[in-house]
Amino acid sequence: MAGFGFSDPAAARQWARDRAAALSADRPRPRVSPATSLRAPAAAAVEVREPASPRVSSLRAGWRWLVRANRRIEDSWVGDLIGVVSLFGLLWIGLVAAAIFG
Repeated sequence: MAGFGFSDPAAARQWARDRAAALSADRPRPRVSPATSLRAPAAAAVEVREPASPRVSSLRAGWRWLVRANRRIEDSWVGDLIGVVSLFGLLWIGLVAAAIFG
C-alpha cells in the first residue's frame, strides 16, 4: 500500500475498510421475503447419512503426502537433476530414433 501514499500499514487497512463500507452502502440491497429465502426450513426431513468410510480419509491423506513430496522435490536440486536427466534422455532417444528410422 506504500504506492498509494500510505506509509503506515494500519492507516492503509483503515482506508480499505472505510472504502469497502462506502461502496457497500451505495449499492441497493435486494429484498428477500421469507418465502423466497434459500434456507431450508428447520423442520425439513433430512435423511441421516453414515459418515464416509475411513478409506476415503486415508486416500486423501495419501494424496496430500504425494503432493507435499512433489513440492519438496520440485523445490530442491533433486527436481532439477530429474529434469536434466529427463531432457537428455529424450534427446538421446530422439537421436537414436532418427538414426534408425531416418
